[in-house]
Amino acid sequence: MEHCYGAKGKEIGEKSLSIPLHVWETEDVADYPLFEPMLWNAYGVVVHSMDSLDRVRRASCVPSKRIYHPFYQYPENDSCLSREDLEIPDGKVVLLQYGHIVPNKNVHKLIEAICEYPETRDRVHLVVAGDYDNTYGKNIKSLIQDKGLNDVVTLAGHVSDSVLHSYIKNADLCINLRFPSTEGVSGSLIEQLYFRKPVVAAEVGFYAEMPDECILKLDSPISTKELADAVKFLVGDRNFRETLATKGGDFAHQYFSPEVYAKDLLRFIKEALSFKTSLDFIDRISGEISKFITSTTSEYFIGNISKELYSICDNQKRGTHLIV
Repeated sequence: MEHCYGAKGKEIGEKSLSIPLHVWETEDVADYPLFEPMLWNAYGVVVHSMDSLDRVRRASCVPSKRIYHPFYQYPENDSCLSREDLEIPDGKVVLLQYGHIVPNKNVHKLIEAICEYPETRDRVHLVVAGDYDNTYGKNIKSLIQDKGLNDVVTLAGHVSDSVLHSYIKNADLCINLRFPSTEGVSGSLIEQLYFRKPVVAAEVGFYAEMPDECILKLDSPISTKELADAVKFLVGDRNFRETLATKGGDFAHQYFSPEVYAKDLLRFIKEALSFKTSLDFIDRISGEISKFITSTTSEYFIGNISKELYSICDNQKRGTHLIV
């Protein structure tokens, strides 16, 4: 933490060893991703979002590229369970939220949003799938009880892949409220789009990069009122849900594919390896310079040397058209 983020990083790291609420369980975790050491010996870096690409390029001059995550195939829809099998009430608009149930999934805001309008509460059934055996999960159970939503919300807990796919198939609307976003890509979002489901998501990180016609984006931090209005609108407008689902599905099938990923990856590897000689040269220079750096060497001197080395990388990289 100190090496990557200085004195402040060290302070945060030391506090996390002694306090119950560690930095990785707070919204501050996004400021300390700790991916930098992974770049030290890399000849090229592939990420799955522009947000991650920006982070990498601020931290290193190693060649880097965003390639959309390849989607892996799931069972055919006819192998999925029915709503009756899943004990989902008839005649309800099914909302689905899933993943490890922690605070940044904002399940509590979704539950509160459902209660905002009586007509929404009466028309929907919310399924929350994922492990909730933690303090936040217990709070969610209490909130459901306090709001009188035991007949409206199903806490499915951890489920198998086949059951999860069944829930996705039977969902009318998928909810992705991750904020802050600490991931380089959202597998759940890609999955939902691939299943051609309409999605509501916070406009942050990877979610913000999706075309506006593919998902419904909410401002972040998430407002319970805005979320309530969005859910009410989507629950009441089936045609809009279907349009959103079709465009999102088309986008996913076009870009999130193993074929596209493999083609782009092989092209990038060839380009990145053409830069290998320069990186090895800079490593040798850095190794020699480090022999003269002691605890008394000024940060100003080290900073200027680092900038000079970075400029060598950056100029070479631009010359080989690797910034794409």
